[in-house]
Amino acid sequence: MQRDKWDELYALAEEQHAAFTTAQAADIGIDSNGLARLRRDREIDWLRPRVHAVYRLLDEWTPMAGVQLAQPRAVAGHRAAGRLHSYDGVAIVDDVIVPRSARLRGPNVRRVDDLVVPEIVEIQGIRCTDEVRTLCDLGAVESRDVVERAVESLLRRRPTALPLLVERAAALARKGKSGPSVLLDVLERRPSVPTGSDLETVYWQVLRDNGVELPVRQHPVGPYFLDNAYVDAKVFVELDGYATHGDREAFGRDRRRQNDIVLLDWVPLRFTHSDVHRFARRTAMITAATVRRRRALLVA
Repeated sequence: MQRDKWDELYALAEEQHAAFTTAQAADIGIDSNGLARLRRDREIDWLRPRVHAVYRLLDEWTPMAGVQLAQPRAVAGHRAAGRLHSYDGVAIVDDVIVPRSARLRGPNVRRVDDLVVPEIVEIQGIRCTDEVRTLCDLGAVESRDVVERAVESLLRRRPTALPLLVERAAALARKGKSGPSVLLDVLERRPSVPTGSDLETVYWQVLRDNGVELPVRQHPVGPYFLDNAYVDAKVFVELDGYATHGDREAFGRDRRRQNDIVLLDWVPLRFTHSDVHRFARRTAMITAATVRRRRALLVA
């Protein structure tokens, strides 16, 4: 095989997450014998019938790219689309949406008749459902808590999406289609203010799961806004994620802020990523006990 032909095929595969079709190889001038030699030399291998992948270029989106090359009407949806949109809490699973007439089989292939062209976008070279449609579908394969984390991550960066979520979920809701109903339930129960981080969303879920009263979000105190506040008890909760303090200056600024709020007679609680994820019940019980004792002191 001529070196320039392999270089051209390699460059094409590089643009397609390592994947390419037999027809694309033929257009470059590499026939079935040439592909067989590349397989023998461990340069490529089959992904699916008539679709191949270059070993050195494999990434997490190679299987999805292969599906879309095999079936041009296939769209990444549900969890796959959630990952492409960088939604919090969503694991990567190669969920695929196709029209009912499409010839594609697989455990994560879902056939629909209500996906419209304006709901399809391209991210990282992969066709997927847009932000709103992805959240409308996510509840069909994920728990309410995961949908809530994904919703909060979208609304933190694009608060104006809320009316679109409500409108589209209501339009798609029907018997036998669980995703929109889960989304509508999440939207109905959430406060109007998004959480400040995914860790804060999970903290709220921990409190709710353990029957602990939920705080107020973004409560103003002096020049500051408290992410989580029990206003009558004058207790505020800070969540310290891995990226909370990007540098020494931020660390110091955060401590000065806390001291200023304490001077206004507020009591702080601080929880880490480990507290919220590994010691969830303990964190919830500490929150409840602190608020209860503080209220008792203020009444006395």
